[in-house]
Amino acid sequence: MKRSKEYKGLTADTKRLLAGQEGHGVDFKVKPDGVKAEDFVAFANGRGGTILVGVAEETGEHGLQEGVVVGCSIKGPGAPSIHKYSSKLSTLN
Repeated sequence: MKRSKEYKGLTADTKRLLAGQEGHGVDFKVKPDGVKAEDFVAFANGRGGTILVGVAEETGEHGLQEGVVVGCSIKGPGAPSIHKYSSKLSTLN
């Protein structure tokens, strides 16, 4: 997979999340089917957060984890479940 650190259309917030490590506020998932209901529950029970799909975890030049955009198909088997989970959470707010 070709990986690059430059992508058109990424917001400043997304770039900031990619430059940091996974933690209480962000989770990286390579494929949509990697997102589970438990991921949403964990963020809902905490302070909220962001799940970035199509992002792999890699070790940066300073030895710290960072997110690298690898892309993914939004028509895969996991895409409908992400929509289902996120739609349910949206109605709770």
